[in-house]
Amino acid sequence: MQTQFTLTGRVASIGDGITKGIARIINDESELDKIQSGDIMVAPQTDINFVPALEICVGLVTEQGGRFCHAAIYSRENNLPCITDVENARNIIPDGAEIIIDTNNNSISLA
Repeated sequence: MQTQFTLTGRVASIGDGITKGIARIINDESELDKIQSGDIMVAPQTDINFVPALEICVGLVTEQGGRFCHAAIYSRENNLPCITDVENARNIIPDGAEIIIDTNNNSISLA
């Protein structure tokens, strides 16, 4: 049984408001092949090398970043729900868990 949690950060892109998907913990670009269509990427931050994987994600959570970081800009340009600056996201969100990103209420929780 997974422990319930609710995380918050900074909403960088609202996207569709509420999005559900499988969390994939990505520690660096060498793990991008873990991403499958419909996943929510959980990463420390992103850069241009993450774009091919981001193109198939339904959401993005990063531990670092603000309104002008790569994750925020990419997400706004592509209508991808994104919450940045989520402390310890990779340690709290279980890899493979179904999660919900609610950008209307700045929250991330188990589905």
